[in-house]
Amino acid sequence: MWQRLSESSWTQRTPAGLPPGMPGIGEEIEGAMQHAPHPGLHSMSAEYGTVGSVPFLHCLGAMRAPMSIEWPLQLIWLAVLGLVVACLSWTVTHEEIAREPREYCQRRAREDPRPLVRKSFYVFTCEYCFSHWVTLGVVALTGFRLLLDDWRGYLLSIFATVAVANFCMSAFGRLRQEVKSEGLEAKRKEQAIERSRQLQSGEEEEGGRRPGLGAGAQRPAAGSPGPRSAPEPWPPSASASKSAPGSGSAESESGIATKDG
Repeated sequence: MWQRLSESSWTQRTPAGLPPGMPGIGEEIEGAMQHAPHPGLHSMSAEYGTVGSVPFLHCLGAMRAPMSIEWPLQLIWLAVLGLVVACLSWTVTHEEIAREPREYCQRRAREDPRPLVRKSFYVFTCEYCFSHWVTLGVVALTGFRLLLDDWRGYLLSIFATVAVANFCMSAFGRLRQEVKSEGLEAKRKEQAIERSRQLQSGEEEEGGRRPGLGAGAQRPAAGSPGPRSAPEPWPPSASASKSAPGSGSAESESGIATKDG
């Protein structure tokens, strides 16, 4: 019995306070509830957009800035807007595509006698200063507010976006400097290897021009002694003794002395 009652819908039973035996009263009440005005539901539909009669998802509805209760979505917006501001600020103040206008602004910031004009042109040469103005434009276009849903949220979003943008630019500048230094080091090593190859080829050509040294001949190293002559035999031969000066006269004198004795 209880199972049958639980399986049946509440619209098929008689509501409390109404006399029993009124068929179809449940369908009438349900239809009246569907057509009754719902201020909260209509406000959500107007703000987020609708698909049929179901409020559309926040991320798929009309583009709008997140509210203070949607802080995870606000963090995503903060990161994305910070990257946009960093990209624009770095391009204007550092890249080659804007070199001519940047040089003009640098010259006016140094040479103009009016302080206000100097400061105005200096903004376009400093990435930190220029990021504030870019952030003002981005926040004005998107209506992004951070943590609060009034004018204080705009102030928080401006300074937070500037901080994120400058952090991204600092990280990118450091990474770019490291990549550039590694490239210069590699180029220096390549030049040293090329010079050593040129010196080696020059020495080989110079050795090929010398007589008695072919292309594959080995030359004695610097400081090494030259080839040694063959040692003389000992005792000296008879021919060597005869060829020595004064040896014949000495023998004759010794023979005469023995005969006289």
